[in-house]
This record gives sequence, structure tokens and C-alpha cells, in this order.
Amino acid sequence: MLTNELTLFVEPIKLQNIMPWVVVAIAVVVLLSILIKCFSIYRNIKRNRTYVKPNGEEQQQRLLSIRGEYFVLSGGVEYSVGLNGQLKAGKYLLRGDGYDKFQLSINGQAIDFDGDTDREFADGDVIVPACDTLIKPIVTKEEKI
Repeated sequence: MLTNELTLFVEPIKLQNIMPWVVVAIAVVVLLSILIKCFSIYRNIKRNRTYVKPNGEEQQQRLLSIRGEYFVLSGGVEYSVGLNGQLKAGKYLLRGDGYDKFQLSINGQAIDFDGDTDREFADGDVIVPACDTLIKPIVTKEEKI
């Protein structure tokens, strides 16, 4: 008698009854995995955008800033001329930033300049200004065409 009563309370599990729950469980797992992946991508993008590599003790600053129609070469910073450098080869107008006389080290040789001076730089030149120097490219009529 005991066995007959137990069978009354237990119904056999049919595949049709459990199938919707399996589909819902799989959908929830897939959505959670997509959400976790999107969150990790967001964190990586945010971390890479805000991370700045230090250059020794101090952080690297912009090499060239613009003031009016001049570029500003910061004193004591090395600039290279050429395809991979900060400046293109060509003729430039040089002016001391607030100074009548200024000094540039070009390829290791210190040269004094007075006021506004024209100077041509070639590929491979290395320029190190002693103080902040304003530099402006001189464009000729042939170059504009």
C-alpha cells in the first residue's frame, strides 16, 4: 500500500515540461557571458586611455606647441629633422622667445643667433635649443604651387 501512495504524489518528468526552463537557463548564461565580456572590454579601453607611460622621473610633454603662426621649441629638448622627426627638412625663420639673442645646438655644435634669423635644416639634423625658441617654416612661391 505504501508504494501505491507514493506513486500518486510523484509525476514522471516529461521533456516537454522541462524544455522551456532549459532554454531560459541557456539564454541567461549567454547574456551574462556577453555582459561580462563587454564590461572587461570597457575596462581595458578606459585603462589604456588614462594610462601615461612615465619617461624616467618626469612625464613626457608635447614636443611642439603652437603660438600664433610659430611653433615653440622648448629649451633643453632634442628635436630631430626628417621623415621620422618632429620637423620637416626645409627653411625656417627662428626667433628667441622673448630674447634678442638665443642659442641652438645643431648637430652638437652650439650656434648663437640674433633676432629673426633664417636657417635651413636638412634630414638628420638634431636641434637642441638652449631656451624656448619660436620657429616658423618659410614657404616659397614654388612650394605653394
